[in-house]
Amino acid sequence: MSNYGLGLGLVASAGTTSISTSYVVMNGTQYSGGNRSYISIVADDVLNGTSNADPYSLIVTLTSGANGGASISASGTFTRLEVGSIG
Repeated sequence: MSNYGLGLGLVASAGTTSISTSYVVMNGTQYSGGNRSYISIVADDVLNGTSNADPYSLIVTLTSGANGGASISASGTFTRLEVGSIG
């Protein structure tokens, strides 16, 4: 099964927020009322916004190299861990 050239990009809308992103593309199949193939992206993103005092948004871009007949949708969750200082 191909991964259809799925890709992920993440940028901040403003400021100098440092972003580190890694992700993996996985294939799966759901068996309920007919077989349906799913291709998922699981990402790990680390943001360092200490130098950015202004509010900003994160913009996620999903890309696909699939041609006709394939659809792409997005859903997700996040966990926030705020670190006051290190060291």
